[in-house]
Amino acid sequence: MLGSAILLGGAAVAVFVGVNIGGSSTGVAFGPATGSGVLSMRSASVLMAAFVLLGGFTIGTNVVETLGSGFVPATYFTPVASIGVLVFIGVGILLGNVLRVSTSTSQTAVAAVVGMGAALGVLDWRTVGVVVLWWILSTILAFWVCAFVGRYLYDAVVAVLDLESRDTRLAEVVVIGISCYMAFSAGASNVANAVAPLVGSGQFGMVTGVALGGVAIGAGAFALGPRTM
Repeated sequence: MLGSAILLGGAAVAVFVGVNIGGSSTGVAFGPATGSGVLSMRSASVLMAAFVLLGGFTIGTNVVETLGSGFVPATYFTPVASIGVLVFIGVGILLGNVLRVSTSTSQTAVAAVVGMGAALGVLDWRTVGVVVLWWILSTILAFWVCAFVGRYLYDAVVAVLDLESRDTRLAEVVVIGISCYMAFSAGASNVANAVAPLVGSGQFGMVTGVALGGVAIGAGAFALGPRTM
């Protein structure tokens, strides 16, 4: 009976985290599309839910494995520890949604898992170093690529594409396509944030965990996504 209650509690917390991730990530993926009037809020939420599931099942399983056992050995993800980690993840993301600020769900989740591993003295610092290094490098690279294009190539790019004068439908397809790709990437990365501790502890299988996380994120796209979009 106790085991069933813990399992149910873990699933409930995972759904709570997933819903908040959906609310946060939808604004990032579809904010430009809805802000420009290309998509309605509801259509954006539908696309978000669909592509999150696709990303979760195709690539997201790799991230689930890393977050569920790469930083901290899976044996330390007891049912209670998994629920505790997910609660901290969910609360952190919820605060961002309440304040209408798009928070980094991956950094929130990794920080919670790393905190537990550091407290127990079982943290794989090498994995932490690799992840943090890529966070820093990707941020710097994104900044300078955008700065260079904006400063030196923006007018040339606009002149070559000239989507508005050629075919507004083509421009809309491009905007929607980029948004769907971002939703796919969110599913590949963020499904793990909702269910990795539960999968790592063995409470859920990989397929069940990814399905639970993907559906919860999709629900968050409808419930909270309009606030961040």
